[in-house]
This record gives sequence, C-alpha cells and structure tokens, in this order.
Amino acid sequence: MQFWNREAETMSRDQLADVQLKGLQKSLRRVWSNEWSRRLLLSRGFGNPEDVKSLDDLKRIPFLTKDDFRDAYPLQMCTVPRQELLEFHMSSGSTGTPVVMAYTKNDLNQWADCMARCYTMAGLEAGDAFQIMPTFGLFNGGFGCYHGWQRQSGPIRPTTETGANSTSRAAARHPRKAEAKRRAERTAPARRRYSDKGNSANQRTKGSAESVCIKN
Repeated sequence: MQFWNREAETMSRDQLADVQLKGLQKSLRRVWSNEWSRRLLLSRGFGNPEDVKSLDDLKRIPFLTKDDFRDAYPLQMCTVPRQELLEFHMSSGSTGTPVVMAYTKNDLNQWADCMARCYTMAGLEAGDAFQIMPTFGLFNGGFGCYHGWQRQSGPIRPTTETGANSTSRAAARHPRKAEAKRRAERTAPARRRYSDKGNSANQRTKGSAESVCIKN
C-alpha cells in the first residue's frame, strides 16, 4: 500500500485522538479571538474554549448554519490579518448572499496535502497525466485538485467550462439572455442574406470580420 504521509496515515487510534483534540482546541482558541464569532457562540450557550478537555466535549460546541456564514459576509469570521490571505473562493449566491472562503498559505498547504493523499490512495504517482474536470472560477472545486496534483509533481490538463455544458448552465442562470441569444441565432441567416446585397467591397469586409469572429 502506498502512503503520502506514512507517519500521519499509520498512527495509532490514541495518537490520532490526541492530534484531533489538540487541533480542536487550537481552532477554538483561534475562533474565540474573533469578536463576531465569539458573540455568536456565546449567544448559543457556548462558554469558553478552555472548557473543552476531551473529544467528548465536541457535542457542547454549537453547529453553524449556512445562514451564519451569509450573515458574516464577506470576512466577519476571518481570524487572521487580511495580509495573510492568499486565495479567495465563493459560492454562486444563486440562493442568497454568497459565502466567501478565504485561504492562507497554511490552508492551501493543508488542502494540497489532503488531495495528494487522495491521489496516492487511488494509485497515482508523480509523472502520471491528470485531467482536472471541476471548473476553475469562484467555485473552489478545480483548485483543490490543482493544488494537490501540483504537490504530486505531475502534468496537469485543466478543464474549463465550455461547450454545451456551460451553455445549459448559463441558460439556467440567465433565461432572458438565453432566449435573446436563441432569437439572434434564428434570425442570423436572414441578416446574412441581407448583408450579401451590399457591394463587393462591403461583402469582403464583412466576410473578413465574420471569419475573425469564428476563429475567436
């Protein structure tokens, strides 16, 4: 069996529980340092991160909802200086206020390690060719794959959102624009016939412009 990080992936259950508890306590102290988050936790009956002494105390920590993240737009929950933020991603906002995800260098390194571990478990090795299917944009899907495979030092073929798939998604998001585009496409032959009635110089000019657009 292959391992990306043998020490981390083969530790005993007790060792893993110790790492989890220390990470939980560190995260809670960091969250507690943020006034917005501290007020939210206090309003839901959570007293103090120092009261968390074991993993059993996890049940005492209140859940957060997506609305909480929306209320914190854009960076109310951020616990580091803005200068430390290297990458931003965001939800589409199609059902409400977008949720912003900000990443530090440490976050990106951890993200890359998590993905590299997945690739190693799947049997991929440095030098294998890899095509990333999730798109690259505000959505963070493709970037996690990218950071992880870059850590693996393999050639990457990113895939962008093009063709019929992107057209259908755009139509779903902007139905009026999609309908206007369909009308324009239906009337395009008539417009071309009308333009052909011009003089030969105009025809050559318009023909050149159309060929450039097609190439683009």
